[in-house]
Amino acid sequence: MLLLTQFKREFDIIDIPQSAYDRITELQDQFFAWRADRSADHPYWVCEGGGDCDDCYHADAFVNWLNAFPLQESEEKADVVAERVTGDDGKLPLLRFY
Repeated sequence: MLLLTQFKREFDIIDIPQSAYDRITELQDQFFAWRADRSADHPYWVCEGGGDCDDCYHADAFVNWLNAFPLQESEEKADVVAERVTGDDGKLPLLRFY
């Protein structure tokens, strides 16, 4: 199932199994909780010189998380199909990350 993902003004296209699409809101909420957890060991933390950290990510982070956790036992995996595409033409379901 193809999805257009939006990160502020940037768009990526991902392909996810139907089983993940059917639970996309729940999975997105779980992803948000995981990425915001300061104890989570993920490469998406960006820390400034003073120690203030924030997470910086795009569709690849969501795809990697899907494959590592909810889809770990699944033969079907998620994939990034296209990065930094031009806007929302309304042809694909839109999943916002902001």
